Amino acid sequence: MKFEFKEQISHPTDQVYGLLKDGLTKLVPLVPNVTSVRELEREDLGDWRTRIVNEWEGDPGTAPRPIRKFIRPEFLGWRDYAEWDDSQQLVNWRFESAVFRGLYSCGGTNYVEP
Repeated sequence: MKFEFKEQISHPTDQVYGLLKDGLTKLVPLVPNVTSVRELEREDLGDWRTRIVNEWEGDPGTAPRPIRKFIRPEFLGWRDYAEWDDSQQLVNWRFESAVFRGLYSCGGTNYVEP
């Protein structure tokens, strides 16, 4: 399944890209359903590329009320593996569930364009 989403933001691309890459934790209060993002690893790959691994936690209070009692906190965590390319202002990413590894795959590419 493929999804495409475009959002227009009236800010300089360098600022938007820099915030997404290096200031993701500052955005947590603005992201519904997320309680925290913690950077686990960061590696400079050279050629304007950086690999970053983040651990995310979802908000159990945003799950549908009838299933909340069945949701354990570990069900709401995931890791994102991202390779940032500063020369093209893009990130290739994939998610991995903390509990249900291998059940699904989710990944893509995000671009920041003028």
